[in-house]
Amino acid sequence: MIQGNVRKGILLILITLSSLFLVSTGLLNVRSVAAASRSATVIHDGIAIHSEEEFTSANGVVSGSGTPADPYVIENWDIEVPAYSVPVVFPGGTYLAGILIANTTAHVVLRNVQVHSGFPEWGVNLGIVLWNTTNVAVESSRVWNGNHGVLMLGAKDSRIVLNEFYNLIEAVAIAGGVPSNAFVATGNVISQNTIHDARAVGIEVLNSSRNMISNNSISRSLWGALFESGSIGNVFSMNRIINSTVGVEALYSSYNNTISGNFFDVKIEGIGIGFGSNGTLVRSNEVHSLQWGINLIEVSGSEVSRNHVQASDVGINLLRAATMNIITGNVVASHTGIFVCRTSIGSNSLAPPPNDLRASDRPIEHCH
Repeated sequence: MIQGNVRKGILLILITLSSLFLVSTGLLNVRSVAAASRSATVIHDGIAIHSEEEFTSANGVVSGSGTPADPYVIENWDIEVPAYSVPVVFPGGTYLAGILIANTTAHVVLRNVQVHSGFPEWGVNLGIVLWNTTNVAVESSRVWNGNHGVLMLGAKDSRIVLNEFYNLIEAVAIAGGVPSNAFVATGNVISQNTIHDARAVGIEVLNSSRNMISNNSISRSLWGALFESGSIGNVFSMNRIINSTVGVEALYSSYNNTISGNFFDVKIEGIGIGFGSNGTLVRSNEVHSLQWGINLIEVSGSEVSRNHVQASDVGINLLRAATMNIITGNVVASHTGIFVCRTSIGSNSLAPPPNDLRASDRPIEHCH
């Protein structure tokens, strides 16, 4: 995630950024956006808080005592990276961030802050870093350009709400196990954010559990969202992902997650579940895709139900070792409704009915 490697988890296809990333003519003019909002903020040096004792006015705190009823408030600051930044030392090297909060449990609100960099590309420029923190809220703020918008490492019970992130590599990333397994990331809420023009991932969840990601708008990203490497029991619901390559994927033993009530309008794949991400519930989503709607590969014990899928190629793919899954109550309009390959259709619970495949040219097809 922080090493700058593009994730290579897209099911069934190999994509490189150079071949699929399209520079959108709709990119916001960064200079004009920053100028329009800067009147409400004041330029500030980078903020680094490494302990409870460092919540001071010199570090941007304008009020509060750190309790639930009276949280520390850091607000109305404008920070440019790397000109006004603080170092963040990771095992793999040193990065630069606008705001770093680490090793705290006090209740904190970051509100109406702007963190921005001069260029949107892989590099050492980060926006806001929450490392081994609890009870931090980032709200009504804006981060643009650089590597990550908000990077949450071992963050717990924190909220990222009502923000705008754009022209970043990854807008929001939650990761556990950095630098050791003692750093657990869990119980966070990512909601009502506007994310656009993420060069890689809108929201990434890595080795993290019980996070709620809901009601976000994500557009013009490679992945809208990505769950990886043992991300367990997360909920991804009521999000809108449009003009992106892939909607959401859960990969590599990210099991017992819920993907429900989302809207996808994508180029390649709406929803992908695979490689041990068992027990995933995919329910009541609307998927529009220029290629594939929902893909399952090497996954079992999952349920795909009551989704509306419109895809140019295949509505629902059951591929290699997709077994003991329930595919029911879906309405599919595509060239091929359900495609089954290298797996036994008898070991999965599906039939037309209960799925409505009448609008598909070929309701069910097997590979040869």
